Amino acid sequence: MAEVFFVGTVAGLIEESITLTLQTGIPAVTNKIIGLSDGYLPLPIVPNWIVNWETPEAAVVTSTNIGIGFKGLFFDKLIGEEEPTVAIPDMVYKMSTHPDAF
Repeated sequence: MAEVFFVGTVAGLIEESITLTLQTGIPAVTNKIIGLSDGYLPLPIVPNWIVNWETPEAAVVTSTNIGIGFKGLFFDKLIGEEEPTVAIPDMVYKMSTHPDAF
């Protein structure tokens, strides 16, 4: 009797809670943090260094992968941002020959 209750009711409530957290809670908190940072991430291991980052496209989530591309510019906040003068090559998001790597 306890097993049926646990498997049916309690497990269902746990699953609903996890789904709600993953689909609503984590995105809301993440969006708030990103909004507050204005796209700047300090690097505490290197004084005065900042990463200005952006995600030009929405993340792609499948049953086997989570993919998100972002652009970042490292700079010294005492000097300011300086865009590179050469074209930066695109980074490979997923290599089908090495599914465990970028």
